[in-house]
Amino acid sequence: MTTTKVKKQDQENKGNKSKSSNKETSSKHPQYFQAKVNCACGFSTTLGSTISKIDTEICAACHPFFTGKQKLVDSAGRVEKFKKRQAATDKK
Repeated sequence: MTTTKVKKQDQENKGNKSKSSNKETSSKHPQYFQAKVNCACGFSTTLGSTISKIDTEICAACHPFFTGKQKLVDSAGRVEKFKKRQAATDKK
């Protein structure tokens, strides 16, 4: 097909499209809320979402990457065991 034929077909197709009613389009889209976001650290903010309330465990205010503070989680004394092994190899 040449470009002029394609352009003519596009123009014809544009004229043939039926317009949908507002009722039909509104049922396809989810409801939009100004959601309140609450973090476990106490920080809260609002943002736009399809969910009205969001609870999170970690946010930019308390995440170590953003705060620069690293938290060590010691489960069953693994950190102490590692430090003992490291100290023993340093002495050799």
